[in-house]
Amino acid sequence: MNKLNVLKQMKELKLNNKASKGAPSGELAKLQKSILMQASLALLTIVLTVVILFAVTSAWYTNIVQTGGLVFNVESWGFKGEVIIDETPITVAPGDSGAIYLTAQNENEDIIELNVNVQKTKFHSEMQKRLFFYVDAQTTRNGETMERVYVNSEEDYTYTLFGKGSLTLTEDVANAPRLKWHWVYDLLGYYVLGTQLEDGTVKVKEYLRPIEYDLDSATFSIVGEDGDLQVELITVDGTTTVAQFLTELSEKDGYEGTLSFEEGTAANAGVYYEISAPDSDGCGIYAYLCTYSEIETATDWDTETGELAYTAANNPESTEIDTSQIIHEADINISAQKSYIEPTAVSSAEDLQNAIDSGNTAVLSLENDISITKMLTIPEGSDVTIDLNGKTITREENTTSIEAKPGSSLTFINTSEERGKIVSTAQNATNAAIRTIGAELNMNGIDIEGFGYGVFVGDSLNNNTADSTVRMVDCKITNVPVCAVFIYGNGAASEQKTQIVIESCTLESDGIVLCGNGSTSATDARWGTDIQVLNSTLISNSLEGGAAVYHPQKNSTLTIYKSTLSGYTGVVVKGGSVNIINSTVTGNGETANPAAFTGSGFADTADAIYIETNYGFPISVEIDCGTNMVTSINGKSLQVYEESASQVKINIISGIFDENLPEKYINSNSTQTIDESGTSIVSVNASTTE
Repeated sequence: MNKLNVLKQMKELKLNNKASKGAPSGELAKLQKSILMQASLALLTIVLTVVILFAVTSAWYTNIVQTGGLVFNVESWGFKGEVIIDETPITVAPGDSGAIYLTAQNENEDIIELNVNVQKTKFHSEMQKRLFFYVDAQTTRNGETMERVYVNSEEDYTYTLFGKGSLTLTEDVANAPRLKWHWVYDLLGYYVLGTQLEDGTVKVKEYLRPIEYDLDSATFSIVGEDGDLQVELITVDGTTTVAQFLTELSEKDGYEGTLSFEEGTAANAGVYYEISAPDSDGCGIYAYLCTYSEIETATDWDTETGELAYTAANNPESTEIDTSQIIHEADINISAQKSYIEPTAVSSAEDLQNAIDSGNTAVLSLENDISITKMLTIPEGSDVTIDLNGKTITREENTTSIEAKPGSSLTFINTSEERGKIVSTAQNATNAAIRTIGAELNMNGIDIEGFGYGVFVGDSLNNNTADSTVRMVDCKITNVPVCAVFIYGNGAASEQKTQIVIESCTLESDGIVLCGNGSTSATDARWGTDIQVLNSTLISNSLEGGAAVYHPQKNSTLTIYKSTLSGYTGVVVKGGSVNIINSTVTGNGETANPAAFTGSGFADTADAIYIETNYGFPISVEIDCGTNMVTSINGKSLQVYEESASQVKINIISGIFDENLPEKYINSNSTQTIDESGTSIVSVNASTTE
């Protein structure tokens, strides 16, 4: 048997069109698709100057009617509001991915569930295998943790809109996980829903999700006699066999069944493996890995499609070109319904914990104020909603009040006109009001007072545990001595990031308002977070050592949108990517201390935005604040403390600043002007705006 890693040799000839995980990158990602080698090991590359157009349309539907309109009002059915989907055609190429822009406004007082699925029946049959839709959220189903949720005509994703709340999934911001599309670069396999035939093949009803592995590292064997040679997949990465790969994959796909192979039994490409047993209609879920020849054929189709797209682009008036292969339309179906479950009334801390533990009800409503003497625990896998109903939960001891365990979901709402509160009366508090460990937390209209930490968002370093996802809407956190919101990720333990959305909130602290963690040790890696601050106010009242935001974690993202931030130092960045949009940032410290590297924490510079580089993490900061001010009373608008800061990238598009900024930071489409007082105004050139 002649073992070859022929695909690795082929991939090395991609003319710089190589990226992590087999995906193309840069400009070449939109221009090139390589052809798998033929028997002669020849390689042909077709340059695509035009690629496929993909468009979406939307439809509202209920259990009664269906319409193609984007605005649908059915008050008696439980929803009144508006949904808008950007239907602009999208240009895509193999390996590309992007987001669908979707906004929704709930005009009801009630919680609304917005269910989204996508139908690809209008796609060319080959494109149905390649282009998939998913929601970028980690979710646990059937005891298995999925890194993302694929949506199709059979599987929905549900967005929750609080009363009078909104869903915003746009280019700049997202207050919930984005709905995305992805064209797999190499067609290597897929999950299908279908009926298995007598010959072992499957009549496919739906392509559910792709199966991907690193084709660069995969190993193959050439078997058979002359004239009947076949190429068999041996490992997906040089060491992991096909059986091991499929077994591990099925353990994290969210479906009921899992694959298992007896020791010594080999799994092969070209075989449909049953994941979930057929239903009453005979449809089951199967995993399928493409054979070598199918991978070859698929790439040929991609190239042929690219050539066709190129021809169509250069002959726009032609009526002879069949566009069914290059123009595709997906239907995004959205249904809305009122989410209401008759609540169970609780009147004591013991009643509340017993009701949580019972699992018999999902909504618990406080009848009166309660005082808790031990931590309330949301068990693993449970889904609990607590309606504070205008009442107060008081914690007297200096320990955490409520903890959501891994895989659990906890929602706080308040249906009373009076604000619901969670309050600590402990002296010198270092406790937390709410702590998550790999859990989902939603809060709407809740006040937190007096705790050392308002919300403590954490994740387990166990890679079998889901990441935390937190959403706070119309919440207030005050009288907090340490940190209003503290967040840390789990490094490389999971593919997803620990996520928090802070929307229409007011957060105050006597220390740091929003704080991350820069630890990178193998046993305590705390990077990998995604933070969105939207339409909110963050105020640090500290006289020293305080900041509105401290962001030291690498490989993390922070978006600040239409918000107001102030602190002794406004925003401190030591790692990750920070995007500040249409926001006001103020450093109000009394003394502008000179910058100096700190082993941990940061120098009290009193700057509006202070960037410190001693951790050596890549740092990217973009400021597009329009007519909003980024200023300091006694420090600088922007300071980079650097000995060698090649890892820092700053892009200032617009805003009003205290001083003349280095031209190297100014976007090429923007202009900086200095008025008589020394104020810098950075604005986008009119020609660019037009």
